Amino acid sequence: MTHIEDVQKQATYQTEKAKKQFLTLFNDLYQLFNRANKPSKKAYFETTKIILLGVIVMGMVGFMVKIASIPINNILIGGQGE
Repeated sequence: MTHIEDVQKQATYQTEKAKKQFLTLFNDLYQLFNRANKPSKKAYFETTKIILLGVIVMGMVGFMVKIASIPINNILIGGQGE
């Protein structure tokens, strides 16, 4: 067997392996999409409420940190408006 035949055989093997992996992935995705279902309105609104609550809480925490940093900044740097 020559070197060229070895390279061709290896390329064919790699191509077949890639094709098999792609078909496996496609099959898995097809099964996933067939099993998945659309969320109900109740589940959708519940998820939306939880996300909005999280955004509000994170905003309040950020606001409190900003408010707390103003006096600390004035102590460290000193009053600049005086």
